[in-house]
Amino acid sequence: MNHPDVFLDSPIAILCEDWSKIREVVLQDFGNDVERLNQRIEEDETYLHRLRGMHSIVDANPAALQLLGVRDIAHLQSIVHMLLPADPTGQVVKAIVGGERRCEGERDLPSALGNRTPILWRSTLPEDPANFNRVYFFAVDVSRQKQAQAELDLARANLNHAGRLSLVGELVASMTHEVSQPISSIAILAGAMDKWLSHEPPRVEKAAALTRKVLANANHAGEVIARVRDFSRSAPHHLSAVDPTKLLSEAIALVEPESRRQGISVSVSAQTGLRPISVDPIQIKQVVVNLVINAIQAMSGQVHGAGERRIQIAVRETQDSCHFSIADTGPGFADLTAAVTPFFSTKREGLGLGLSICRRIVEDHGGVLDIESDPSGARVTFTVPFLAPHVLDGERTAG
Repeated sequence: MNHPDVFLDSPIAILCEDWSKIREVVLQDFGNDVERLNQRIEEDETYLHRLRGMHSIVDANPAALQLLGVRDIAHLQSIVHMLLPADPTGQVVKAIVGGERRCEGERDLPSALGNRTPILWRSTLPEDPANFNRVYFFAVDVSRQKQAQAELDLARANLNHAGRLSLVGELVASMTHEVSQPISSIAILAGAMDKWLSHEPPRVEKAAALTRKVLANANHAGEVIARVRDFSRSAPHHLSAVDPTKLLSEAIALVEPESRRQGISVSVSAQTGLRPISVDPIQIKQVVVNLVINAIQAMSGQVHGAGERRIQIAVRETQDSCHFSIADTGPGFADLTAAVTPFFSTKREGLGLGLSICRRIVEDHGGVLDIESDPSGARVTFTVPFLAPHVLDGERTAG
C-alpha cells in the first residue's frame, strides 16, 4: 500500500484508518447539527461503541505496532476494538459533523502486552470525502514527560511542605507561649477546684464554675495545636471552594501570637459578601502566613517609639479574582527583583525561599503576586481566581 514517505520510517506511531462508513452514517443522521449529535451521545451510552464497529485499521507503521504491542497488522486488526475503545471516536465524529478538520487529544493507550501508555494523538481529516477510507492518526508517547511532571510536582510539594515546617519553626516560641498559658491556667484552676470540693460542706457551685473555665482553656490550647498540626501536614494539591474571609482569619490566628510578642499591631479589613475562591487552602494560608511573618521580621529590629509598627491586611473583590494585600510600616525591600529570587535572603539563617515559594504557589493557582516598596514600608499583593459559577452550582447541588 502506498503511503507518504514518512510513514514507514517515522519514530512517531502512525495509524491509517477507514472512517468512510462512520462519516456516511453520521452525516446521514445529523447533517451538520452538532447539538443534536451531542444530545444523542449523552442519551445513548452505546452509540459511539456502535460507530466504532464500523471503523477499521487499514495499516500501521512499525512504531505503531511496537506501541500497541502487536506482531503485525493482521494481529492488530484482530484485536483493534480491544485496544482502541470508543472514547476518542466522539471527537472525530463531532469534527465530521461540525465540518472541522483537526482532531487531537490525550489518552492512555492500552497495548496487547497489558500495559498502558499515555499518548498525545492528532489527525487532520481529509478535504476530499473520497479519502476518508485513509485517515492518518499520529500518536506520541509522553510517558517520560508524564513521569518528569510527576517528579516535578512531588518536588514542589516537598518544597512547599519544607517551607511550612520552616515557618512553624519560626513561630515555635510564640506558639509555645500560646499553649503554655492555658495549660498553666488549667493547673491553677484545678487547684482551686480541689480546694472548693474539699470544703465542708463541698462548694459544688464554685467548683462547677471553675470547671467551665478549665474546659475553655483546654479548648483554646487544643485549637492552637490543631491549627499548627493542620498547617504543618503534608497533603497533595487539592482545590476546593473556600471563603476568603475564613481562610484569612485562620491564617492570621497562626501569626497573632508572634505579632503580640513583637508588639506589632495587625489589622484586617475584609469586604463583605466575598464570593468563594478556588484554591488549595493550606497553600494559600502558607502564602499569607509567610508574608505576615516577613513583615513582622522586617519591623522587629525597629526601635519602639520610632514610629507605629503595624501590618494592614485587606481582602476585596476585583472583576474576576480575589485580591489580598499585606502592607507594613517597615524599611521596605532594597531590591524587589532579588526579593523573589530563590536562595536570596537578607537573614543570615534564611534559605531565601519564602517569597519565591509564595509567588509560585500564587501563579500555580492562576494568580499574580506583586511587590511594592518605598521608605514608608512594603506592600505585597496577590490575586487568586474566584470559583467558576458552574463548579459552585455543582457543589451546591451536591451539598
